Amino acid sequence: MSEITVEDLVAELMALKIEDKQVFTGNVIRVDNKIILTGMTATVPVVVQTLEVDEDGELVRARNEKGQYQADNPDTVENEAFKEEE
Repeated sequence: MSEITVEDLVAELMALKIEDKQVFTGNVIRVDNKIILTGMTATVPVVVQTLEVDEDGELVRARNEKGQYQADNPDTVENEAFKEEE
């Protein structure tokens, strides 16, 4: 697998379009002769993760190989680890 630079990744994200609309805009500042990216904003809704739901519409908690709940994940909904849809 080839390595990708941060600059290349940012360029790819900034070039991404959906139905001819730019998906991300960059927030930048200029310091001397450098343009510094300080943030990116999605201007078009983008699904980044789909979580599995049960027959009642409740999110399914992720489990390890032993069937135990996986540890809480502060990056997910409600600080829990939920199973991703396959």
